[in-house]
Amino acid sequence: MSKASLQLLTLSVLLIVTNSAPTSPLSAGSAFPKSRLITPAHGAQLNGWANQAVDQKWELCYNSQTMNKTTAEFHKRCDEFKPTMTVARNSGNAAGRGVCNACDDYCGPDGECGTGSSSPFNCTAPSGGQCSNSQGKGIESCWPIGQPCGELNPGNFTFGGFADATWEANKEDGPKGSAATFLFGLGPGKPERYGPTAATCANPNDKTKFQLLECDWNPHCNSTNMCHGAPDGQDCPNLRKNDCSCCQCSNINDCEKTFHQVVRTDLWPTWGYDGMGGHDLAMGSLDGGGPPGHLAFCREGATYASPEGATWCGGEDWGETDLEIWRLA
Repeated sequence: MSKASLQLLTLSVLLIVTNSAPTSPLSAGSAFPKSRLITPAHGAQLNGWANQAVDQKWELCYNSQTMNKTTAEFHKRCDEFKPTMTVARNSGNAAGRGVCNACDDYCGPDGECGTGSSSPFNCTAPSGGQCSNSQGKGIESCWPIGQPCGELNPGNFTFGGFADATWEANKEDGPKGSAATFLFGLGPGKPERYGPTAATCANPNDKTKFQLLECDWNPHCNSTNMCHGAPDGQDCPNLRKNDCSCCQCSNINDCEKTFHQVVRTDLWPTWGYDGMGGHDLAMGSLDGGGPPGHLAFCREGATYASPEGATWCGGEDWGETDLEIWRLA
């Protein structure tokens, strides 16, 4: 065989191999078409986490870039659908930071505002001032006086949650969703899924160290039967309410973690409940209304195994936030 013929044969083989190479099951944007927030790789990952086929396609039911930034608009467009995938990306927030002011009244011996004594003391570092803007979290200590204060969210976090029940509010508040729901962080960093903790108090080994400490000193709570008390709730006053009582684990959510989705007509998508009025992820203000990202937060989870908020959404003070909510195509 001539040299020219050998070269031609080699080129033909290369073309065949190249043309027959396996391709990705997802072309760019095919799982979440035209998403501004979800890459093709992330789309495949989300489908896997949601127990969907890798090439399952989704359609937008809400997009904050093109639709009204109101909870009414979200509910009007998405309430009928299940399951849904909600994805957000925040921009971070420096404008919401406050200024460290001198204490209004006095500083205690430890140097903090309003502590220890009503007699005046010198305010000292690191907490001898009070922040002028604590984002609804109460007075925050700060130092030095006159400098910006409050946490700064660096932004550019992409994260969200999967819901397997609708976002339509029932006449009465209550748990929605199942243990198939999850939260997630897509970046920066490695994508992570945060599933429900599904913790119970049936086994003393399942109790947290805080609950065990509660048992040590509270005569109504013991190490073998902390979740249950008198049917009328006399031994633990909040036994039959969605609030933690003296027993810490005295309501069904604390014990069985059933509040996966928190649904109200004036709320953006919200997940989880800690038994004391707190949630794992809220895409907007718990007071209702406002645009996505306004007074929103993610936290170390109660219902979900999410880490400290700073690691997957930057914490609080999200700044302008893009929000996409997807339904199955």
